[in-house]
Amino acid sequence: MFAALAALLAAAVQTQALSVEYYAVIQENGDAVVVANILGNGTFTAQLPADVTEVKVRGALYVMDNRTVELSVGSSGEAAMLYRTSVLTEKEGSRWLFAMEPAGAEKLTVAMPNNTVVSWTEPMALMNSSSVLMLIWDAPAKVSMEYAFGMQNSAGGLDETDGKGSGDFGMTLLMPAGIAVFVALAGLAALRARKMKRETTEKNRENIMRTLSNNHRLVVSLLLQSGGAMKRSHLERKSGLAKSSLALVLRDLERKKIVEVDRSFPSHHIKFTEWFNGL
Repeated sequence: MFAALAALLAAAVQTQALSVEYYAVIQENGDAVVVANILGNGTFTAQLPADVTEVKVRGALYVMDNRTVELSVGSSGEAAMLYRTSVLTEKEGSRWLFAMEPAGAEKLTVAMPNNTVVSWTEPMALMNSSSVLMLIWDAPAKVSMEYAFGMQNSAGGLDETDGKGSGDFGMTLLMPAGIAVFVALAGLAALRARKMKRETTEKNRENIMRTLSNNHRLVVSLLLQSGGAMKRSHLERKSGLAKSSLALVLRDLERKKIVEVDRSFPSHHIKFTEWFNGL
């Protein structure tokens, strides 16, 4: 049964040379929050567990079809994917089993409450205990372990928790401390990706602006200042251009695929094209 559950999390497949690191936060109720940090350029396809209902992706374009997510990591070179699942764990009496197959991953880091007692791991993990228990595997093809929640008593036995506080670790670790610890890398990756995307966009737009005349640059600048869309009457008033001059400018910008004009309104609406917004 456990093997079948573990098999539901299929190996992630990299269609190009990408570097992937996984982070999983396990709570006392068996739920796990999984973050995949992806470095490099290309496409990344992951098969999700059956119980995953929501995926968050940063730094990449993605398409989700049923339980398959395909990410396209562009020039930013960094992306992150996050989801929650209960499929990675199974409870047998007072013991828990965990299994994951992060194929192709350079590293897997698992975090658990500090009262976790790990019986065994396969392969052997590097353990580090502070405010949380962390287990780290380098380039693991498959990971499994047995553990229980509780603290060892003076007789060497285990004082197990009753599970009523199962949500505490999740709330403490994930909101916001866990996000800071385990999703921090994903967040930083997303921030860097957005920064690089913004810088690339600004550079591409600067290059386009250099090819435009003064009136064309004026119209594009006004649209940028207004969030990418304006009524034609407002654009005419702010630019100070005559109606005939503005008409010529808009015609040229339409031809260059920089703006599109919606003429279904009495006062035409001007906005940037999808191509220009996607630079």
